[in-house]
Amino acid sequence: MKETIEKYYPFTEIVILLFLTIYNMILSTEQRYGVLQEQYFCRGELWFFVLIFVLRKVSWKRFEVWGTVVAGTAILAVNLYYNDINTVTYGIYFWVYAGKKFFLVLTAALLAEAVFRWIRQGVSKGWNFFLLVPFLLFAAFAGYYDRTNLSVILAIALALLLADFDREQWVRITDAFAISYYLVFVWMFTLSLVKYSDNVQYGRLLGAFANVESAASFCGGALLCALYFFVKGLYAEERKAGPILGALAMTIYPFVALVLFSERSVFVAVFFVLLEVFVFMHGRKGRKTTIIRAVVSVGIMALAVVILVASSVYLYHTVVTAPDFDPWDDSHFYSYHLNRIFFAAKTVMDSDAYFRSPVLNLLNAFSSARLEIAAKSLQQIGWVGHSYQEVFALNYTATTPHNLFLLALINFGIVGGAGFIIWFVLSMVKSIKDSARGHVESVFAALWFFFCFFVLLFTASKFASPIFFGLLFLQYPLVRKWEE
Repeated sequence: MKETIEKYYPFTEIVILLFLTIYNMILSTEQRYGVLQEQYFCRGELWFFVLIFVLRKVSWKRFEVWGTVVAGTAILAVNLYYNDINTVTYGIYFWVYAGKKFFLVLTAALLAEAVFRWIRQGVSKGWNFFLLVPFLLFAAFAGYYDRTNLSVILAIALALLLADFDREQWVRITDAFAISYYLVFVWMFTLSLVKYSDNVQYGRLLGAFANVESAASFCGGALLCALYFFVKGLYAEERKAGPILGALAMTIYPFVALVLFSERSVFVAVFFVLLEVFVFMHGRKGRKTTIIRAVVSVGIMALAVVILVASSVYLYHTVVTAPDFDPWDDSHFYSYHLNRIFFAAKTVMDSDAYFRSPVLNLLNAFSSARLEIAAKSLQQIGWVGHSYQEVFALNYTATTPHNLFLLALINFGIVGGAGFIIWFVLSMVKSIKDSARGHVESVFAALWFFFCFFVLLFTASKFASPIFFGLLFLQYPLVRKWEE
């Protein structure tokens, strides 16, 4: 009994702490007020720091860690006192402000622990500076222009990257992350079905969430957790049917959720992730198999585009032009999607559409003017970062470019935004290459980065969100490398 507890307790502890981290972060995205959003996200950050301290096994005897915490807390208290920052002057936001500053203190303590470790053991050579430099460049500009996200971008990422884990340890931590994330999804989606099933938006289930986009993106992340265990089963030296079938069974609940939440950009992201698994993550079958599967995937994508255009034109001439068809009927699930098809078919025939190309107008309509918004938002990019200025497209006003890469270029300037894009693209490419070579520790990163690429390309996602936290967390095996 004692041996069983010693074997599973550390893993269970990691799962619980990650569950509390992710749960508070998803709750933050569902709050309607900014202060409450940041409060819940700060709670998630706090649990994450507890996790880092547990993983690093920081004892009470580590004077450099606790000395930094005490000194930093004292400096923070004095700073708050002399600047008259308290609950009277700042109200409820005081705890958010103080919490973010305290997280910087904790990051400094972990940095002190890393420095003393490097003095005793030598500096680790396992750093991928091609990824680390652009990420730190982005983090620096983001911290300068957007101080509310400073702790999110710097504290979380640096706290994790400063820790040293070997390959086996990181695989176990990744397993814990996947399990925790999936459990949070099961709780939130079950709550949506049981308690908030009557909460709908444009015919789509909203449930316990406040936004369909964030709900669908979060559920897509749960699907990636199941796919991770599926691919891990394929990579095992001795394939066993039980784990692979169990992982496939785990995909059912997220698929049901995606259908009910019905967010087009997430469907596109899932489609390409499945192609990614098909092409690159088929086990150890060699490069020739990968090339064949890549050719097949290109054919599938071409066929999908043909079907998309043909079905839109067909429906325009049959269903949409029918006298009893109401394109503005969003009362239930099917009419909502037929409405989207109507827009797509109509703009192909419309001579005064925004784009000259019928194909671009088709894609613009299917994406609810995402292409038009992006085209108009490009004019806001400059060397100096600034807040996004809303634009008008396809009969509605967009308060965000619905593209996190474009938003980074606008908010953090060309240099800071380019740092983010370079880090993201290089991380995605490296994770796919490592996964194709059989590196299990990079599989989840490959799935997550590829999924987020399409989600962040078309949605109004935020930096302070569970899926962005997943990017920061799962980048570890890409930035920190191990000897073969």
